[in-house]
Amino acid sequence: FTPLHPLIGAEVHGLSLRAPIAEKEGATLREALRRFRLLLVRDQHEVSVDHQIAFTRVFGELYVSRSYKGEMGDRGYYFSNTRADGQLGTGELAYHHDHLFLERPAHAAVLYAIEIPASGSGTKFRDAIEIFKRLPSDVQALARSVRCLHALDYASVTRTGKVDKRALSSKALSAWQPLAWTDPDNRDTALWLVPLTTVGFEGIDDEAGRALLERLWHSAAGMTDLEYVHRWRAGDLVCWDNRRTVHRQVAFEEHFHELVQHGLEVGEADALVDEQPFDLVEHRRV
Repeated sequence: FTPLHPLIGAEVHGLSLRAPIAEKEGATLREALRRFRLLLVRDQHEVSVDHQIAFTRVFGELYVSRSYKGEMGDRGYYFSNTRADGQLGTGELAYHHDHLFLERPAHAAVLYAIEIPASGSGTKFRDAIEIFKRLPSDVQALARSVRCLHALDYASVTRTGKVDKRALSSKALSAWQPLAWTDPDNRDTALWLVPLTTVGFEGIDDEAGRALLERLWHSAAGMTDLEYVHRWRAGDLVCWDNRRTVHRQVAFEEHFHELVQHGLEVGEADALVDEQPFDLVEHRRV
């Protein structure tokens, strides 16, 4: 393993996704993901969906949103602006953790690069635990006392990655999550700050909650030394810890082909839950 950044990320050497991964090798990869938060495997060409899924299952059970109606069904999905079934094909997507609108969000995610635009494509990652550590103690205490309601209706997400909260329907997926998530293994705390999907608060009124998110967002924005920017190449596979890192899609020139990725969300075996609709008016599951 070669570190990619002082705080986050490592490149994996000597691994072929086309070969079976032994249990000992899998254990090493799981420990490396926990240590580095992000793993990069380069030059994985002619890799099938089955190969990707086999790699993904080293870290947990495969989860793909039932709301996605693409070619691969429940085996994965594409991020593309050249396919009819592509998601988030253009523009920039702000920092976020994936699937906080599910009761138990995926603990890791995997993306594989098939095609890269001539102008390049990038994804930024930051360590959410280090972000929380840098907050003033009083702000940390406040964040620990707040829960956020996250909701998303996939129909409200545009090709540019914008979410129209006014367009959320009764079919929106939703879940309450702590603003400050505590690692059950070592008690480290990560800041789960995702204004993109936050629609309600517990432990603070809505106006104060929105002000708190804005304050936290501005504080985190200046922590650029925590950031690893991955510049994609065809054949790259990246796996990251979704609970301990935040990530962001970098904008690109729309007339070029977008990075085409298989998105394979990893969920813990006991964490896979049915997607339930949500009544946004009363803030409750139905």
